[in-house]
Amino acid sequence: GGVAILCDSNIEIIQRRIDKGFIDEVAGSLDEAIAKAKEYAAAGKPLGIAVVGNAADIFEEVLEKGWLPDISTSMTPGHDPISYLPAGYTVEEAEELRDSNRELYLEKARETMVRELKALIKFMDLGVHSFEYGTSHRKECIDAGMDEKEAKRLPGFVAEYIRPLFCEGRGPFRWVCLSGEAEDLRKIDDMILEKFSDDHLVTRWIKLAKKHIPIEALPARICYMGFGQRKAFALEVNDMIRRGELAGPVAFSRDNLDSGSIVNPTFESENMKDGSDLISDWPMLNGLLNAVGMCDLIAIQANYS
Repeated sequence: GGVAILCDSNIEIIQRRIDKGFIDEVAGSLDEAIAKAKEYAAAGKPLGIAVVGNAADIFEEVLEKGWLPDISTSMTPGHDPISYLPAGYTVEEAEELRDSNRELYLEKARETMVRELKALIKFMDLGVHSFEYGTSHRKECIDAGMDEKEAKRLPGFVAEYIRPLFCEGRGPFRWVCLSGEAEDLRKIDDMILEKFSDDHLVTRWIKLAKKHIPIEALPARICYMGFGQRKAFALEVNDMIRRGELAGPVAFSRDNLDSGSIVNPTFESENMKDGSDLISDWPMLNGLLNAVGMCDLIAIQANYS
């Protein structure tokens, strides 16, 4: 299993993640977190360790200490700078500044974003697998004055890691058990493990999800299914409902990661091999095709890029 050190400036958010099982414990300092990470990694035991602090500050401190993780990335809200917490401010101080001086808040937030991105690039230069996790971080830093070529040295995770899956017809598929019954989700999980037992990617994920992912609100799941599997899976769920095996209907949707469902040249459609980063036909055509296919709900979302 893997060991992760994760940081957040808000201890209340960290505590909620602990309560839900996404994080195992909070370290009192970065030194304590690193020591615990080394211990568990050497033993081959998984652990999620939280540290209270701003990502830019924590990244720079890690670099100063000379300890290098295997992977570095960030899920700070670069796509929504007014929600990005600038370094040097507590949560309460940031809220006051946001209310009293919005322009200064955005200036401080973007200054911190640039520091954070430069740290990620430094990690990359030192051999750490580093990438932007679809947060529009690089774009915001470029808008804040960072050199575009330098900012874009950090790859986006879709182009770097996920698109090969799309090229083989595998992509994200989501389902929600509208009955609210956890048993419906369990039955669907078990059906998947039986029906797609020859697909290691699918079965490994479902087994992990069953064990580790808590149910929040309606029981739901996402899985990267292969070409043809999504149709076969959905039809089997229909049959389960028809046979009375499930307590209620199941809603299906797709994620907005692949280039057939979204156009975002700084994220999902970045560095397309055919140069179609900015061509926005397919999301609209998909909506029309879904309408012809008697889809119950079609939503077209404005993009932030």
